[in-house]
Amino acid sequence: MRFKFGKNWKNFAEIITDDKILESEKNLKKFLGLENLKGKTFLDIGSGSGLSSIAARRMGATITSYDYDLESVECTKMVKNKFFRNDNTWKIIQGNVLDLNFCKSLGTFDIIYAWGVLHHTGDQWKAMENIKYNTKDESLIYLALYNDQGSTSKIWKLVKQIYSKVPFFLKPLYVLLMSSYTELKRFLYLSIKFQPLEYFRTFKNYKNNRGMSYWYDMVDWIGGYPFEVSKPHEVFNFFKDNYYLENFHSEGKGKGNNLYLFKKKRERK
Repeated sequence: MRFKFGKNWKNFAEIITDDKILESEKNLKKFLGLENLKGKTFLDIGSGSGLSSIAARRMGATITSYDYDLESVECTKMVKNKFFRNDNTWKIIQGNVLDLNFCKSLGTFDIIYAWGVLHHTGDQWKAMENIKYNTKDESLIYLALYNDQGSTSKIWKLVKQIYSKVPFFLKPLYVLLMSSYTELKRFLYLSIKFQPLEYFRTFKNYKNNRGMSYWYDMVDWIGGYPFEVSKPHEVFNFFKDNYYLENFHSEGKGKGNNLYLFKKKRERK
């Protein structure tokens, strides 16, 4: 029942442009609080399309990208060859964040990045425990995790399970059907506020959201399974002993992510 993330990102990779990369860079700079990543090592967990890896590389980091999905690995390689051919400071491999030995073999990094990934592994808490082995003093961990919305999250989990069973040729129609309710509700809400044009600006300006695509993000959201959620205080408590919370942002209800930036404390000697 696992969603084919790589197939979706291969389609998106074909429309990656310099503008999209620039928006991804802006997102990294803003949330990390860093103007550049020169001299930094960057681990991109669940690299998908490779867009975030490209952005980090352009900011000067040395990159290691990995993904469980082989098609995502190939997608990241394809994008690297397009923008950074023959670059030996960017390594791309296949791997599983739930495999502790694999995680340990990677070593430590200045920045560990997992945007919208760990909640699709089937065991996000084990995944978060494993990535701690990739940290060192003052390492940054940038996570995006689905917010626990109670009964709403349970409904979305069912939506995703159904998607996995829908015949391939009907999946785009299913995505449109499932997204139509929330889209209609948002359009009516803005119309009542006499701001209907704001609804359409969302599509026009969507690339400002890390340089991503509205359609491919929606497919990823509707189909993305396994699916887990968490409350902010649960994540705060999970990291509190050895990490500081440097930044936090909640993207809202429904399909929104909570964004976390943790910094590892220096070990006392």
